[in-house]
Amino acid sequence: MLTQSANDEGTPMTDNYRHAVIENGHDKLLVIRAYLPSNYGADSDGKDVYLHGIDVAGWTLDGYVLPRLASGLYFGYEVVADGNGEYVRVVND
Repeated sequence: MLTQSANDEGTPMTDNYRHAVIENGHDKLLVIRAYLPSNYGADSDGKDVYLHGIDVAGWTLDGYVLPRLASGLYFGYEVVADGNGEYVRVVND
């Protein structure tokens, strides 16, 4: 599960960072990382894959990263902090 302090690579979880989850994708972590632009990274807890990064120009989470992963049949969703240190799913209309 994501925390607000830092991920496994030491990337700070700040307001500028966006986060997403790909459930049950741990066995494809290296493939998933290959789909990502340099401004995004991925880690796994042994079950799920957690994406994290900062939007730069057109390389955005919802405009590029998640659609690109979906083209390879890796479906993820954005999560945000709820103010209590827990992360909740973002529902995009």
